Amino acid sequence: MNSMDQKLLDMTFDREAEWNEITKARKAEYDHAVRNFWNDIAGRLAPENLHEDGEISNKDAERKRDHIYRTADIAFNKGYWCPDDIADNCDDDLQMYKRSQ
Repeated sequence: MNSMDQKLLDMTFDREAEWNEITKARKAEYDHAVRNFWNDIAGRLAPENLHEDGEISNKDAERKRDHIYRTADIAFNKGYWCPDDIADNCDDDLQMYKRSQ
């Protein structure tokens, strides 16, 4: 292998390592964003938040819950699954949004 081939090979591996670091960072950001989304959904489904500490009627709370579930449906159908630990610890039922249902 001549020195030009070796340089090209070294550059390719350097770029591959750089790309791997970028994609690893992006994956971590993605995972963090998905967890934040589902934590928000779980928090909004908590009884005290859903019923606004008893300040809204059951009918209004049910409407609010339906809206939250429609949002969750959209995310799930786009491939943003609820992490198991969040679904398992939610006051409401998020089991249907887990990847491993």
